[in-house]
Amino acid sequence: MTILKLEESNLSFQFKEGLFPVKFDETNFYVNHFITLQGSKGVDFIVFDDKTVYFIEVKNFSGYEIENKNRLIANSEQSLALEVSRKVRDSIACLVGAYKNSNEVLSPYFNRLKSRTVDIKVILFLEGKFHNETAVFRAITDEMKNRMKWLTTKVIVENIRLTKGHIYSINRLAND
Repeated sequence: MTILKLEESNLSFQFKEGLFPVKFDETNFYVNHFITLQGSKGVDFIVFDDKTVYFIEVKNFSGYEIENKNRLIANSEQSLALEVSRKVRDSIACLVGAYKNSNEVLSPYFNRLKSRTVDIKVILFLEGKFHNETAVFRAITDEMKNRMKWLTTKVIVENIRLTKGHIYSINRLAND
């Protein structure tokens, strides 16, 4: 059984067998071609299986909750929901470019994405200790659903404690 492990923000994600994850914002095409377009940003991971393409953004605010509290406010210019929605949009644009340029690493992700029968899910993995966490996560989820209804309303905001573990398990890494 092969389980692929990817790390981001002092967290280790172990993806379940049958999934094809890529650390998207570190791929050659993204770094050397797409990011040259000023202001473009991508999600941390893109994952697919037979039925679903997942866009996953990881934010680990552990120890930095106060500095990031304004990003938790829904419908503001600094909101995480707006940031993640833009990253998903930009990631899709990058996948199109990778496909048009026959990029071997990213083209399979576009091929899966272009199928009309595939589900698209967006996950914001948001780690930290937040006052009234349930309400904060609900507000971010609702804003993301509203901003991304052109693509999907299958949006999840979760953390280590709240994850359903459908596609991955998570462990904290030791601080350097």
